[in-house]
Amino acid sequence: MTRNITNLLFVLWVLCIVKQSECYKILAIIATPSYSHQIPYRRLWLELHNRGHEILLVTANPMPNINSPNFTQIDVSQSYKIFRTLNFIEMKLNGDSWLQIIENYGIPITLVCAENVFNNTEFKKVYAPDSDAKFDILLTEYLYVPAIVGLAHRFDVPIIGTCLIYIHGHSYSDGENFTTKKKTSTFERLSSLGLPAWNEHILGGLVLPSHESTWEMENKTGSNLPFLKRLWNFVSFWHFLHLLYTELLLVNQQLAEKYLGPLPPLTDIMKNTSMLFINQAS
Repeated sequence: MTRNITNLLFVLWVLCIVKQSECYKILAIIATPSYSHQIPYRRLWLELHNRGHEILLVTANPMPNINSPNFTQIDVSQSYKIFRTLNFIEMKLNGDSWLQIIENYGIPITLVCAENVFNNTEFKKVYAPDSDAKFDILLTEYLYVPAIVGLAHRFDVPIIGTCLIYIHGHSYSDGENFTTKKKTSTFERLSSLGLPAWNEHILGGLVLPSHESTWEMENKTGSNLPFLKRLWNFVSFWHFLHLLYTELLLVNQQLAEKYLGPLPPLTDIMKNTSMLFINQAS
């Protein structure tokens, strides 16, 4: 009888260890200061937490009423200051294309977003050279703030890249409503923007400037475009990619190394991406 109890306790102990080993320490960073970029992930964070994973979330929109030692939030909402100086509606009414907006404002936006993450006093303690913080995965948004992936090298972890945008749906008046899933409206969906073509190219995918999946080209795409139109799309879009590689990527590399020390090229770090969470229709 004693032997059976001992065996049973041993089995239970093994099961506890196995269960514990299934839980991951997740570093999640969504740097874009925009409600539509932040809200789609809240259910993901909560579900991961409910399944026993430990989460450190760096976000411009912290969730209220989260009190758990295994769910830490770092507030970088000061990034909203630069977004409030930009009137995207006015830009579109003036005829500015998405490519023009990123070319004109992409670098200052990306620098502010990345700087507010790395320069956060609380987060500095996490990635400091003498920090004993360890993670199993970096989960971050793939848009135009590549400096963030430098943290994957710092913690020697793989990356899950995401690109999900909230369009319209359940509104939650407070954190309690969200965590208890009490909905105050009836429709929800994520956008079908999909992965930016720049990130697609870094990861080895095709860049098709005239294909409908290249959402950055807006209404300039189509399946039966004239040759000259397709040629113009090719030239303008590769000019855009060249700017991202030679200017935006350069300042992000410099900023990441300012805080983390010498790093491999950020594009090489991004190639360690293990999975992508996207929602794309073409």
